Amino acid sequence: MEPISLVTIGITSFNAEDTITAAVESALAQTWASIEILIVDDCSVDKTYSILADLNKKYKEIKIYKNNENMGVAYTRNKILNNANGEFVVFFDDDDASVPERVGLQINRIINYERMQDCQGLVICHSSRNIFYPNGEQIVARTNGEGVEIVAPHGKSVAENILLGSSHKDLQGGMPTCSQMARLSTYKLLDGFDDDFRRSEDTEFNVRLAKKGGHFVGIARPLVFQTMTKTSEKTLKEEQKYTLMLLQKHRDIPDMYGLYDFCYDWIVAKHLWLQKKKVMFVLEIMKIIIRYPAPSLRRLYVSIHNYRLNNNFSQFHTNSDN
Repeated sequence: MEPISLVTIGITSFNAEDTITAAVESALAQTWASIEILIVDDCSVDKTYSILADLNKKYKEIKIYKNNENMGVAYTRNKILNNANGEFVVFFDDDDASVPERVGLQINRIINYERMQDCQGLVICHSSRNIFYPNGEQIVARTNGEGVEIVAPHGKSVAENILLGSSHKDLQGGMPTCSQMARLSTYKLLDGFDDDFRRSEDTEFNVRLAKKGGHFVGIARPLVFQTMTKTSEKTLKEEQKYTLMLLQKHRDIPDMYGLYDFCYDWIVAKHLWLQKKKVMFVLEIMKIIIRYPAPSLRRLYVSIHNYRLNNNFSQFHTNSDN
């Protein structure tokens, strides 16, 4: 009988005094027999850390750390990776909850895929999510690579899908860190997350993993109940800044097709729409369509398909002018 792998559950926290207890209890409730829970507080100014200190005294599975200053989620996740003892790492958010079977389902998905495909490469697993928005709306957000009997999306096609919006029948969903699991060795091989990204750090990591040939497997069942909490650091201005930074860092992908300027302009137009600057948005889109008709039509198709997701996305971000 094979030994049960130790799994590190990583939680980053910041000003989450109203939600952190439920998030930690969700981690403690996992049915997987061998877990450690590492929590790094990113210099909260509310009661979050004192709540964590109380939980740390109560449960032996928990270890807590605190940044001396607010460093951002990428740096904070890397601190978890640097202190992890698990063979696998799974990330929970400080305002979300996961079903008790989540860790077991994801670790088995990875191991079974590695065996089925005789895959010695990099494998990462995401699940679908139930998303709850401040306006009361709830949606189910799919993930990618849900097909069990097929080779999962992998390699350059995943990077192109993320950066160019290119179509792929098995790439129809999101891959946020809050639903993510991989071997610790996978994170280590890529040197973790890029500390420079305070937003979009999960997308940037996925692009790098795809460039390394990583396989993106998914679980169709929603394993995460994701609450889209509106907080001070979530602004449309910051989202646009880091989305453009992501494009610049990996511009080799759009440059292969001569589409860097198109992708840049599309991001600018998208954020005009998110900011509800309708006239400016229409004018910008018209210019883009005239200059790049074929890629524009492809992107418009994807945007219409994701309309509800994008519209709700803007609801829990502060307008960039504020």
